[in-house]
Amino acid sequence: MQLINSAQAVALLQQGKVVAYPTEAVWGLGCDPHNVDALHKLFLLKGRSSDKGLVLVASQWAQVTPLLQSLPEDVQHNIRQSWQLGTRATTWLVPHMGLYNNVLTGGRPSVAIRLCHHPVVQQLCDLYGSPIVSTSANLSGQPPALSLEAAQAVFGAQVHYLPGALGSASAPSRIVDALSGEIIRA
Repeated sequence: MQLINSAQAVALLQQGKVVAYPTEAVWGLGCDPHNVDALHKLFLLKGRSSDKGLVLVASQWAQVTPLLQSLPEDVQHNIRQSWQLGTRATTWLVPHMGLYNNVLTGGRPSVAIRLCHHPVVQQLCDLYGSPIVSTSANLSGQPPALSLEAAQAVFGAQVHYLPGALGSASAPSRIVDALSGEIIRA
């Protein structure tokens, strides 16, 4: 199973491939959020229902500004505050305003977004120039991979691996509905 660098990962994402990489707490799988074939491949790899939707990760506020600019200022402030370094990773459900397809969102009017502080993911998103899909590297219902070797044991040559160490987070991000404030996952 071939290990790749960030530039190769970007090229693979542009070709509709799935890439595995370390995140703050677990190994993740990602693809181009606008490539419907890549999204279907990701759901198939995980054995996951497509009605659940997927998360987008970004490296900087500017990459998600189109999704946030219509939100009230206080909501934008709450999101920005939660994404400051040193706080627990938070994924926010925000209206996607037609910017993303129903395959990514599970047919919902919202999309899940997170600003990622992991250096491998940040570099990948910076080089890609936009958010990418990120979901845990595991089969649906199974624990997420906590190492490169664990991800490779599950997905083998079906995905490409961008090596690196996991971050120091002890749990995946919490999920919060931006408009209602409801905590979906603590």
